[in-house]
Amino acid sequence: MAILAGVGHSALSGADFQSGSLYYDLLSDGSVEVAAPDTGASYVGVVTIPASVRHGSVQRQVSGVGAHAFSGCGELTGIILSEGIGYIGSYAFYDCGNLESAVLPSSLSVIEGRAFAMCGSLEDITFPVQLSEIGENAFSHCSSLSEIGRPAKYVNLGDGCFSYCTSLPTADLSGHYGSMGIGIFRGCSALERVTLRDDLPEIPAYTFADCISLSGIVLPEGLAEIGEWAFNGCSSLKEVSIPALTEVIGERAFAGCSGISELTFPERGKAEIGAGAFENLSKLPWVFLQGVRSIGESGFANCGSLEWIELEREVEEIGSRAFANCSALRRIYAHSDWPARITVNTFDTSTERSGELLVFPEARERYGLAAYWNRFDNITATEDFPLSTPLLAMDEITVVAQNGRILIGGEAGLVRVFDISGHQLYEGGTAELAGRTWPHGIYMVTYPGGASKVRL
Repeated sequence: MAILAGVGHSALSGADFQSGSLYYDLLSDGSVEVAAPDTGASYVGVVTIPASVRHGSVQRQVSGVGAHAFSGCGELTGIILSEGIGYIGSYAFYDCGNLESAVLPSSLSVIEGRAFAMCGSLEDITFPVQLSEIGENAFSHCSSLSEIGRPAKYVNLGDGCFSYCTSLPTADLSGHYGSMGIGIFRGCSALERVTLRDDLPEIPAYTFADCISLSGIVLPEGLAEIGEWAFNGCSSLKEVSIPALTEVIGERAFAGCSGISELTFPERGKAEIGAGAFENLSKLPWVFLQGVRSIGESGFANCGSLEWIELEREVEEIGSRAFANCSALRRIYAHSDWPARITVNTFDTSTERSGELLVFPEARERYGLAAYWNRFDNITATEDFPLSTPLLAMDEITVVAQNGRILIGGEAGLVRVFDISGHQLYEGGTAELAGRTWPHGIYMVTYPGGASKVRL
């Protein structure tokens, strides 16, 4: 039952009339919307908003809940909207700190910006199927919200609409085809699992920034763009695989994802890596940059565990400080016969002095003359590139890690095993290899026509 108390709420303007415990404003179409109460009044307990209300001798339809109608009602614990109500205005339930439940009708089509923001006791919400819009920051800072169900198929999700919902563990957008604003799940620190539809073309900026519990993400096959800061600070992410159709990886998209130890790019991709996109990946040991056109400024800066990189032929340009402060970087494998464009500080001086640049024999002279590549003291000609073939076994070859051993099935021929630094550890047949035991770690296994990565 709703009780109108004489404390706590300051109305923005006087309502047109009162019916029962609720205040209303008249609209131009003859319907009404719930309005903020008169100065000094506040709602207590559970409020039911009717589908219609009598105004004098006329029964009028209640179209929606107006802006600020219940804003700051600290003793409001529940709200029930009757069928026929079509919208909830901006700030309608803003900062209702004890609001625990909200029952929404199937007729609801719009929830405007900040409508439920700062409702710290709201635990779950079920959205009607025909909902078309959830406004910016509509549920931002609802710190107890732990269930949002599956949003309506074509609902437009406004900027930050679920941002800083710090109790939300999962999000299912697998059936969502509406637009997505920036930062819709930003700061959702309990978010562990997200499902996206396979043909999603873009992950907007800041979408999952600072989701520190997000431990895995399957990026959609149709993904063309990953927005700036999209996964920034997702420190629990461990593996990321960039899809083949991804063309843009925005500025600082994965920066600060300190748990990533495995980062893969597609063989036939064409990605442009933005400034600082993979900065501060402190556990990344190696990266094979195939299917990459360019690497922006500070693209992999401060990756302290990065020991070696391999640059495929598609890489045309590497920006300033792209590998700055990568203190462990000692090997750069470059596939292209024609050196990519780099700057004077793409690599640290320590890498240029103590590291090794490995290129094909016919390209050795070009790298020795090319601007800034010629700063490397050690330029070595080689035809042995650990990752120069796809990281997939041929159909007739299987590579399995089991009980500390690397077991190969099929006629693999000559087998080589490399550590993550690119150092060759083994060369020989499969039978002898099966008799060896290996320490825990990641190994590259190559054989004629294929290669595989195994983790022991």
